[in-house]
Amino acid sequence: MKAKNIFSLVWSGNENDAESWTSIQRWLIQLRSLGKTIMMLHHAGKSGTSRGSSKRHGVLDTVIKLDRPVDYKNEEGLKIQLSYEKCRSFVGKDASTIGLEYNLVDGIAEWKAFNIVDEKLRDIVELLKKGLNQSQIAEQLNLSQGEVSKRLKKSKEEGLV
Repeated sequence: MKAKNIFSLVWSGNENDAESWTSIQRWLIQLRSLGKTIMMLHHAGKSGTSRGSSKRHGVLDTVIKLDRPVDYKNEEGLKIQLSYEKCRSFVGKDASTIGLEYNLVDGIAEWKAFNIVDEKLRDIVELLKKGLNQSQIAEQLNLSQGEVSKRLKKSKEEGLV
């Protein structure tokens, strides 16, 4: 049987239950002890964040999230925002969100990096300054409260609030 998503591997319970992930976590640790590099691809839920238990990130060194940039238009082709939700072995500028754009130039594939302006962060700060609370901000910007909380923390670290 071909697995369609990460949760089709977990048959022992509810995807939101941390204990349901234990057998897969043991398997991943075993693979890593054999010197294997493990890469898992997964899609986000309706809220834009990872579905299921956060325990599955426990044994991972790096978790990458791919999004479309806020100002993306379909006619721009492949253009993504790459951000790190978890990074154990690197910090600071190396862990910054970047934009990547793919084009064909004279039949040759070309990737270009570009700076990402975190417009959602800016919007969150503006709404906070207007007196909205975290729940109201999440609702207005169609974000999860967890995402708003994470960005508020970042805004404080960057001295925006």
